[in-house]
Amino acid sequence: MLAKVIKFGFSEGLTKALPFLTALFVAKIVSPSTYGSYALLLVLFEILFIVISINIQATTRIDYFKFEPNDFWNSKIKHLQFSLIFSLLTILVVLNLTELNFTLTIIMVVSVFLRTISVFITAYFQCEGKVFAFALSNVTFASVLAGATILLFYLNYHYVNWILCLFAASLAQLIITILVFIRSSALPHKFPFNFLTIHDFLVLQSALLFTPQAIAWWLRSGAERVLIESHLSSEILGNYALAANVAGVLIIIVSTLNLVIVPEINKILQKELYSYLRRMLFKFSFLLILITFVFLFLSQWILGYILPETYTFVSEYTLLSIISITPQLIMMLYINVLYFQGKGAYVAKLILIGYSVYFLLLALFLKGFGMYFLFGLLGGINLIMLFCTLTVSRSCFKAEARES
Repeated sequence: MLAKVIKFGFSEGLTKALPFLTALFVAKIVSPSTYGSYALLLVLFEILFIVISINIQATTRIDYFKFEPNDFWNSKIKHLQFSLIFSLLTILVVLNLTELNFTLTIIMVVSVFLRTISVFITAYFQCEGKVFAFALSNVTFASVLAGATILLFYLNYHYVNWILCLFAASLAQLIITILVFIRSSALPHKFPFNFLTIHDFLVLQSALLFTPQAIAWWLRSGAERVLIESHLSSEILGNYALAANVAGVLIIIVSTLNLVIVPEINKILQKELYSYLRRMLFKFSFLLILITFVFLFLSQWILGYILPETYTFVSEYTLLSIISITPQLIMMLYINVLYFQGKGAYVAKLILIGYSVYFLLLALFLKGFGMYFLFGLLGGINLIMLFCTLTVSRSCFKAEARES
């Protein structure tokens, strides 16, 4: 079991490390303004994926264990039909709200839909415990996208052509994923396929339950970048987007750490060893703070060595980004306790409310107060959410202790 978790964690780490290294390469050869415009394309991809995928990876991990095989496949096919409908609708939205031409819009939406299918099958691999298939699918997408992006900017093509890189990566992932899926998976004897009916909106309803939390994370990582570009400048956005990518390495570390410790947390809670769990989480929190402190200095050295002088603010922004997300790192550990205690709805509401307030205040005051306001606000919101998470997790401990 532990070996599988470590392998999953390694593949996840590699998959997320490639975009980080790609970001450093791109930043080294383009101006901050161009990098900011490229970052907005990434934001568009993120929001399209939220809309089109309708959280298929999350519902797959639940429905796999909830339904019989035929019912599972039937629900996923219905889900993908809804994704196709949403894809057609987003084409009209993108054409009206962005400056992309018709061809690039179609390519981008198709890419996201292909990626949705792959993400569904990859989540299925994860549920089946097929580590190699899971890793191969994810690494294929990340490596093809990284290689194509590096080639694109190295050859000095316009940043908007990154959409073609996305299409190449999505298509490559889908081909590899389907080939592995056909060879390694046992499908139902009678594969279910029916067109949507009015009753199938129940599938959509269950999928939309995860949407508020997905939107909340996007408000934090995507919508803020739109505000920076519109209220300040593409150059500042380029500096901030790169700084956020560097600081995001810490998020990757916590996510990978969670893959390892979540099973242990669940076992400890089942045995009601609350004092032991408190001490364990405290030690991991201290370890995260230590890693963050070391990474502060390491990131400054890396950026100073790699980046050209045109990125005037990136070192400072990286320092402030790391400080502002430190409470979030610790919160990501303690949230596991709330999920085990059946308080997933509370977590979703907390994150949605917290980052919605962050977005609204940013929209109102960013232009007047600038980037220092953003970092202070983000750090404050993360600190409040950490306090709420710690308070509720402790109350869960006390309630369980009284019942036992």
